Amino acid sequence: LKPASLEAISEINSDLCSLVSFIVLSLIFKFTTNIRTLELTHFFRTVSQKKHLLGANWQHELKLANRRWLKFNVTAETGYLDSQYNYWRYGNKYPATLHSWLPSPSVRLTYNPIAEDRGGRGTNWVLSASSRKEQVNLYHLIDITDAADPLNVSKGNSQLHDTWINNVSLQHMRRFYKTNTNLYSGISFNFLKNAVEISTIYDRTKGVRTTQPVNVDGNWNAGFNFMVNTPLDKDQRWIIFYMASINAYHSADLSYTTTGRHNEKYNVDRLDWSTGVLLQSHPTAWLNLSSSFTAFMNNIRGSRPQFEKIHTTTLLYGLQAIVNLPAKFILYANCDFASRFGYNDASLNETRANIETSLERSIKNFTLKFQACDLLARNLYTTNSIDAQGRTESFATTIPRYFLFSLTWRFNKVANRK
Repeated sequence: LKPASLEAISEINSDLCSLVSFIVLSLIFKFTTNIRTLELTHFFRTVSQKKHLLGANWQHELKLANRRWLKFNVTAETGYLDSQYNYWRYGNKYPATLHSWLPSPSVRLTYNPIAEDRGGRGTNWVLSASSRKEQVNLYHLIDITDAADPLNVSKGNSQLHDTWINNVSLQHMRRFYKTNTNLYSGISFNFLKNAVEISTIYDRTKGVRTTQPVNVDGNWNAGFNFMVNTPLDKDQRWIIFYMASINAYHSADLSYTTTGRHNEKYNVDRLDWSTGVLLQSHPTAWLNLSSSFTAFMNNIRGSRPQFEKIHTTTLLYGLQAIVNLPAKFILYANCDFASRFGYNDASLNETRANIETSLERSIKNFTLKFQACDLLARNLYTTNSIDAQGRTESFATTIPRYFLFSLTWRFNKVANRK
């Protein structure tokens, strides 16, 4: 319940104690029921889920001395998820049913230190904490042993528990209106309870590797992020963006022992550092340019005796241009480079270039576009994963050096509406 005129009451209570002069109290109760039934039939599996939500939200706004504002926002929400999973294999049915209460409480504290900036658009500090419970993947609960590959056997685990995900963060935002500069910084800490990992037992005598999902504790990560952007001239034709981040990860993993008779839990520590600069400019009305440089550094170590320390560096840099040509044609040109260092395999320490360009012309609701992609045929799709065994990278080649012509028709009839 909020008063009709906050500013008027604020002036009346301005002579009260210097610590607290005005309090705004807002209490909102929320009851939401969401029932969702999803039937997915993909060869041999069906999933059905029903979820009910119930929550309450409490807001408290406090005016401190010197017209500074402090806001509280507390949310207590819980859900009941009824899930049923049916898995068919060679005519046999393997069901899995789970009923879970999934609470997700959160607390948010906002401090606005500027008297005239009650909404915190110029500067604010935000401290938040949250916790939520997620239901385990029902596929892992199926009580079945898959030995289609006799050397790689997988098992289910009907004793798995739901996972708790917890987060604490502090963020600061500052905007300088005179110079049109924006600054952001934040720190965060996340930790998991009952995280699901895949355990591995290797039988050296038979050469059989058996995997099974299990609950593991000890996974957490912490990070710091900083970003700032500011124009370099009064006309704002040149704008620079800078970012930096440091993230630390500690993960608990299970892998086979040398004897192959039982599991051991190993820890993997990872420290990632990245920094980057982006420069944008539009020196003329028909030309827009941007150039970027980003560096990523990974430092990884594990407690497993055979684990080798990993120190890698990846540099990303490039140049982009947008040119407005006569007859309302627009030319896009992009040239990106990726350089990798620090890999034991010399073939991975290389520089790849990706050059793309396109030309388009819009006529009312129609857009004609011609694209030339990966002109040097050097683009790769790369993914990586890190566990107690080490770092695994997977490469997939995309369609190399291709050309594409397209004609797009927008159905909307209102100009400038997407």
